[in-house]
Amino acid sequence: MEFNEKRALEIIEKYGLSLKTLNTWKSRGYIPRKYFDKNYTGTNEPVCNKREIRQLKDILNIDFIVEIKFSIPYIFDYKAEKYKPKKAVFIQVLKEVKELKRKFQSYINTPTHNNLSIILKDERISNSLLFASAGKEIQKMIDRLRKGYNTHTPAELDQISTYLELKMSLL
Repeated sequence: MEFNEKRALEIIEKYGLSLKTLNTWKSRGYIPRKYFDKNYTGTNEPVCNKREIRQLKDILNIDFIVEIKFSIPYIFDYKAEKYKPKKAVFIQVLKEVKELKRKFQSYINTPTHNNLSIILKDERISNSLLFASAGKEIQKMIDRLRKGYNTHTPAELDQISTYLELKMSLL
């Protein structure tokens, strides 16, 4: 196809190509035909930009997040910066964090034993680290809940709710 700068930039963004490609195509006067083939998936998947990589690292460095339980292959390689994460990985992490936030928010809005159990059963959250900085009272309440005692008062459930609201702000 004949060179068109707007279209070229769209293709470069879509396939995660270098901006130097723009000059190459411009000097040649055309954009290679393969980029217009509906079956072409590209050899380079789009990678995250620096802001997205920083955001991904911040999420994965939250102490109570269990990265290995996220549905993302090679999550430790991304954290160790062995290679840049693909956009799909970034989008998946955000999706899973959004789901965790929804669970936290559900408990904060309606502090019930059932909603708290949903959080405690989520494998992506390390309960011991989530409640590590909580006071002894909260830790005792959580231990009672783990043992199957559902005898917490509404005031106790509200106290846990306030604590989880602070932790949710980290997500």
